[in-house]
Amino acid sequence: MTDLTAVVLTKDEEAYIADCLKSLQWCDRVLVLDSLSADRTVEIARELGAEVVLRPFQNFADQRNAAIGLVSSEWILFVDADERVSTELAEEVRAVIRLSEFDGWWVPTKNNYFGRWLSYGGFYPDYHLRLARKARLRFDALQRVHEHPTLQGKAGYLRNPLIHLCYQSLAELRATKARYAALLAEIHFEKGTVPTYHLIAAPILTFGEQLLVKKGYKDGWLGLFISLLWGYFAFDEYRRLLLLWLAAAKRKIVRPEGASR
Repeated sequence: MTDLTAVVLTKDEEAYIADCLKSLQWCDRVLVLDSLSADRTVEIARELGAEVVLRPFQNFADQRNAAIGLVSSEWILFVDADERVSTELAEEVRAVIRLSEFDGWWVPTKNNYFGRWLSYGGFYPDYHLRLARKARLRFDALQRVHEHPTLQGKAGYLRNPLIHLCYQSLAELRATKARYAALLAEIHFEKGTVPTYHLIAAPILTFGEQLLVKKGYKDGWLGLFISLLWGYFAFDEYRRLLLLWLAAAKRKIVRPEGASR
């Protein structure tokens, strides 16, 4: 039978990791690649029979590529700690990897925000390339956030979704998006992007796309709320970029002690 390894990247995921790993017990091997968690994530993972490898975190693409290098099976399935694999999805995965038609599979995601399931706003079916032949999958090393997979071969689409318990509190959402905004601001800065119209245009366009183009309004008040949040996070990304430029300008202006005027 074709062998399959499920890979879970973790960092302080003790609240989620147990249920995630329990939903992966049907896999031939479960590998947890942990970014030096300070909580009980590693202990829980080992108690549930997962193989745990500790590795400092650089970025998501780097971590996923490292995980691929640790896998010896033909197929690899990436699952996040806050995701769950249903019985139906597990059966579908087992069925498709026996076929030779595709080298990878796009998996739909069913997203839950604040205890509610979202159907619009780009949150469903929300496909991600999570299942692939190990030898055919790599991630763009330059894509430090929202990592981009590259598959050498053809990919198909699964029917049954991953269950994703995204954010169950506003504080959790804001903390995660703040980290993403900081990373994206650094990327823009390295590329030489100077924030001008972006501070106004980016949040307005992001809000409009989320609410109208992606039909987030069909999810009611939650769809509207998330559209507003996404607009704010777009503003925060370019606000942070502006602060980087201001800090760079300040370093150029300030002279060392004793320097001539």
